[in-house]
Amino acid sequence: MRSKLRPVKDSGLLRRRHNLRSHAPPKTRRRLPGTNSRKKDRQTLLLKLLESVNRARSLGEIYKAAVDAVCCGLEADRASILTCDEKMVMRFRFVKGLSQQYCQAVEGHSPWKLGDRDPQVVTIADIETAKIDPHLRSVVLKEGIRAVAFIPLTFEGELLGKFMVYYDSPHRFTPAELRLATAIAGPVTVAVERRLAAEALADAKTQLEEHARNLERAVVERTATLRETIKELEAFSYSLSHDMRAPLRAMRSFSEILQIQHAAQLGAAGKELLERIINASGRLDRLIQDVLTYSRLTLTPIEKKPVDMEKLLRQIIDEHPVFQAPQARIEILSPLLPVLGHEASLTQCIYNLLSNGVKFVESGRTPQVRIRTERNDSNVKIWFEDNGIGIPPEAQDRMFLMFQRFHPAGKYEGTGMGLTIVRRAVERMGGQVGVVSEVGKGSHFWLTLPAAPST
Repeated sequence: MRSKLRPVKDSGLLRRRHNLRSHAPPKTRRRLPGTNSRKKDRQTLLLKLLESVNRARSLGEIYKAAVDAVCCGLEADRASILTCDEKMVMRFRFVKGLSQQYCQAVEGHSPWKLGDRDPQVVTIADIETAKIDPHLRSVVLKEGIRAVAFIPLTFEGELLGKFMVYYDSPHRFTPAELRLATAIAGPVTVAVERRLAAEALADAKTQLEEHARNLERAVVERTATLRETIKELEAFSYSLSHDMRAPLRAMRSFSEILQIQHAAQLGAAGKELLERIINASGRLDRLIQDVLTYSRLTLTPIEKKPVDMEKLLRQIIDEHPVFQAPQARIEILSPLLPVLGHEASLTQCIYNLLSNGVKFVESGRTPQVRIRTERNDSNVKIWFEDNGIGIPPEAQDRMFLMFQRFHPAGKYEGTGMGLTIVRRAVERMGGQVGVVSEVGKGSHFWLTLPAAPST
């Protein structure tokens, strides 16, 4: 079977039509390929810049990549990049084709004011005709620069630095050139900010590690010092307990033997002297015991547990007749709130406060102490309110210091350590202590301790 297709004869008409279809008008042919080529070149340049700044391991590498990209994109032989220092002064970070003398002469100059937001590109097409400072013009022309562009580097609207592009002859910057320069500035600014943040973080980490090492050394040194101090205090406590109390007890014992067995030979004056020796040795022994108690409170580890205040108070009162009728009247306002504390230390505190309450009372008056508790946020406040002689205002701030006495020893016996022991014990349990008092109207001592967790 023969094909129905017939060969078409070549003709001049067909050739002419083919030529008309295959060749675009000269104007269109030159514009479109050229525009696409320039766009492609700009995209390639920006991609290479992004790759370079992303691979950069230092600010110097970022600056170099940025200046190279500007020179390539704007067909300039010279360019530089400057960033603000801590005083917001523009400093050269990387230069291409500039002398050191020129950089020193113009460093710090900027077309924008400090604090300007969203600064815009500034260009000078010809230095010779521009309205600038004559001295600055002379410096720039001496460097062989005739045209220059200032491209700001901004982050979130804040000025961080600038690009500088230089030409050796007058140059009118086109919008396309400025768009390209601005496009280059974007990723460079982000890369610089990211690198600065990374360096700041690394610096902070180094400082933190150094601080941690210094702190660790300080802790080790202080721990060693503390251990040495504890050993010295333990040795001192041992000396007080044995070496110093032993001769004191012997002196008192011999005095008492003389008082009993040789009373007839001593006479009234001798008996009085012996009585003073016995009383003085007794006071010194009690003082040593109080110092030992304070030392134990300082050195002994404590473990805080819930304490039934009412039960502990009644136990202390039952064990000491001086706190019972008719010698004294102790009133407990039940129920007392439980606290979180160390029972042995708390026992010492309660005993000392009750002892003060029944001791410092006018002669012939029955001592009365009322004990109550109140909740204060996460703490419990315990009040010991007595009907004693009171404390003068000028003495209240010193009541809890060592060896502080505000009354004659002959009238009110004591060592001046009782309230010091209370303060130390309460502080070690995580609490505080204080007093509210008025002369002749009694004293209200208080202490706060953490409240016991509810069960």
